[in-house]
Order: sequence, then C-alpha cells, then structure tokens
Amino acid sequence: MSAVRIACAALALAAAIGVTVDAAAQYGGPGGGVGRGGMGGMGGQRGGPSQDAMHRDTMADAPLNPGAVVQLELDRLEDDLKMTQVQFDAWRPYADKVTKLADDVTRTRADARSRASAAGNAVQHLEEIANVAGSRATAVDDIVVAGRAFYSTLNSDQKAIADRRMWMPVSLLVTGVVPPGMMDAIARSSGRRPPL
Repeated sequence: MSAVRIACAALALAAAIGVTVDAAAQYGGPGGGVGRGGMGGMGGQRGGPSQDAMHRDTMADAPLNPGAVVQLELDRLEDDLKMTQVQFDAWRPYADKVTKLADDVTRTRADARSRASAAGNAVQHLEEIANVAGSRATAVDDIVVAGRAFYSTLNSDQKAIADRRMWMPVSLLVTGVVPPGMMDAIARSSGRRPPL
C-alpha cells in the first residue's frame, strides 16, 4: 500500500470518526473537576486541559468505524513488515480472519442499533448477546492460531514491529478501546490530526 493510499485512508477514517464526549464526565463532573480549573476557555490560560490533552482523551472515547480502523492498521503493518512471499502467504489468513471479525463487529453494531426497540423479552435479548459473544470468541481463537503461524515466519526485526502492533486491531475489536498509540499512528500517517 502506497503512502498516498494510506494518507487517503487515514483522512477518510478521520472524517468517519464522530466525537461524542460528555465533557462533565470527561473532566470530573460539573465545574471540570478538582485542580483543573474547569474548562478554562478550552485549556491553557486558566488551568484547563490543553488542546492536545483534550484531543487524546476525546480520540480514546470517540465511537469508531472498527472496519476502517482495522483495515488501515492491517495495511500499514503489511507495508512496514516488508514480508517475503512465504511470510505473506502466512499473513493473508491472519489478516483475512481479522478483517472478517471487523466486518462482524460492524454488522453487529448496526444490527443492535436497528433492534434497540425491537420486540422480545429480556431472556431473548440475553440469549442473542450470548450467541454473539460465543461466535466472537471462536473467531478470536481462529485469529490466535493464524497469528501464531504467521509470527513464527518473522525475523527478529519484524517480530519487534509485530510485538508492538500486530495485536492492536484485535484488541480494538474485542474491547472497543483504542490501544495506546494506535490512533496517534493513524493520525500521523494522514499528515494531520483528526478533527475534534
């Protein structure tokens, strides 16, 4: 994947990110919390959080399009690892399984939003949640097997890169939390930080 393609994907991702942060919860309740001086005119002069600090906090809590984030990170990792053909042949099943999980997470979120007021009793809803969780656990087990096979083909320099980043897209999909450093790396690849 070229640098231009990565930058375009990152810009598209930045546009897809919706920021919905509850400022009172984010900054310690009404008045902005103890010792922070409230919002302070958006930071700086009156003791509020700086724009960079607010951006980092906001990006960590922003709802994401998991498919877009995961695909961008997989593409970046594929480029950075500079794989041989043998390594790429082991990478492809791993990346495909991660992408399939990302698609499933995206679809499940969309279905959950459309079913929010759907008919059904509490037990039926709980059973549906259990079915989704079981399917997801099986998918993650398959990713671990494929990831282990791919990792075994890497040299020590490639393993150092994989150790820092290979797990991040899966962690995002499973926990719903952006791993530290992942969003900053995506933002840097676009040449600008995603808008607040």
